[in-house]
Amino acid sequence: MSWLANWRALLGLVKATKPQIHCRNLREFAHLQLEPGTLIFFDTASMGMPKYLPYNPSSNLSECNFVLVNTVELENAALTHFLKAGYCGIIRSNERPEQVLKALENLTKNEIWFPRSIVEQAVKDYQRNNSSPDQVVYELAAAYGLSKREQQVCLALIDGHKNCEIANKLFISTHTVKCHVTSLYRKLGVNSRHEILQAVNRQHRLGRGITEPSIQ
Repeated sequence: MSWLANWRALLGLVKATKPQIHCRNLREFAHLQLEPGTLIFFDTASMGMPKYLPYNPSSNLSECNFVLVNTVELENAALTHFLKAGYCGIIRSNERPEQVLKALENLTKNEIWFPRSIVEQAVKDYQRNNSSPDQVVYELAAAYGLSKREQQVCLALIDGHKNCEIANKLFISTHTVKCHVTSLYRKLGVNSRHEILQAVNRQHRLGRGITEPSIQ
């Protein structure tokens, strides 16, 4: 059985609530109508290894998740580059079926599929440079598996917005906002909004090279 046949069989086992696209041609991708939240798999064996996220004029492009699949073995520097470029994961052509299935299950839940060492290296690299709040939240998302919606809620919290204001801004219910905030608490290991802000501010200071004061 070919890699593509195996891939389609495994993809069929995953229960996904959002659209999925298996793309084998960049020109074809540029003309696709994208829906928000679409999980897009770029088959690198047929389309080559892109340097950055491929172009599509859709206004929903930023709401989609991108994964490189059917890839060769890549060096750590290349893996780190693709993580920083905005890809959610990479699946190698020689990956065992059970690992591919695990990757697909995680990716359909808006989680990142990169080796943990690569995620940690990406965070360290960001810490060496000046970091904006958006970059800091991106770092936290990579390290703790925050979904895109959780990142948006986290940024809104940084700006001091209340639940009702976040709900209006993101066009979701107040109850949904509360659920995302609770999920942030769990993933970041904190117990309050104040501690979320402390975690973000601490990461921001580290990124700017400002050391934490020692407590006697």
